[in-house]
Amino acid sequence: MKLALIGEKMGHSLSVPIHRAYFSLSGSQGSYELLELAPDQVKDLRRVMEEKGLDGVNVTIPYKKAVIPLLDQLTPMARRVGAVNTIAWRDGRLVGHNTDAGGFMDMLAFAGIPAAGQGFAVLGASGGAAQAVRAALEQAGTRVYPVSRKGPVTYDSLPELDWQVLVNCMPLGMWPNTQAAPVEAAVARRAQALVDLVYNPPVTRFLAMAAPGAKAVNGLYMLVAQAMRAQAFWRDQTVDQAFTRRIYGDMAKEAQG
Repeated sequence: MKLALIGEKMGHSLSVPIHRAYFSLSGSQGSYELLELAPDQVKDLRRVMEEKGLDGVNVTIPYKKAVIPLLDQLTPMARRVGAVNTIAWRDGRLVGHNTDAGGFMDMLAFAGIPAAGQGFAVLGASGGAAQAVRAALEQAGTRVYPVSRKGPVTYDSLPELDWQVLVNCMPLGMWPNTQAAPVEAAVARRAQALVDLVYNPPVTRFLAMAAPGAKAVNGLYMLVAQAMRAQAFWRDQTVDQAFTRRIYGDMAKEAQG
């Protein structure tokens, strides 16, 4: 199976070692490469995939919405999120899916953070990552507060809302700008759990604000989980969570040095 990640400027991506680890563990043949496309090339996605013999692709920023008009079909989750990060051929048709939402829920389950019966404040609600998080939580029947600078729920509203989990969906705190954080420490310390979609560094300034006894989870598990869900979608198989846990464990050890 020949696969690729399409984006504009990707540089180094953890997606390559994650998918190569999947090929190794599963014993399946396959390749996974980075494929940078300029904005004026995205419209030719179908031709590019055909010429390169690609069986499927992942899509990263800034093209998760731009590819939608180019596809023949969307899965229910892709429609719900309004963004596509995985594309597969199905009987000659290009089908778009979103595995970020499922990957986020996999991460919560792995970390032991229940979605039901809790309030989640999703920081950076206007961004694409937050759309997937919100869709996943809302589908699970969770109480969700989408927080953004312009509202209707703003950062100033946080002290008044009934939430237990804070989820940072912005790149604030990502290396090399590691001193940035989305909220003040007093707000973060109120949370029973802090979840940061950033995974480099492993402990962001945001996560370091967690109160004693609170859970602090970075985004590495979600990254691996969404990749394993993409492999399952391309192969029309169920997700093997054992692969997710194994690859995450190896990558977490490497990240810690």
